Amino acid sequence: MEVHSERYHSSRTSRHAEAARVAALREAGFTVVVVWDHEVWGDPDSVLARVLQARSGLGTSAA
Repeated sequence: MEVHSERYHSSRTSRHAEAARVAALREAGFTVVVVWDHEVWGDPDSVLARVLQARSGLGTSAA
């Protein structure tokens, strides 16, 4: 899970760098769920649902 914040991820340069990094992780076979910090604090149930949905597609169980 990648948590973004307006403070560190709002500039155009930061957004492009993040997009490239997330794309590289996905190309390497990682599942990446990107959320914003305000979602974590304001709607944690929605964040949890997105993480669980992504995890369910992995076909593995957590230890």
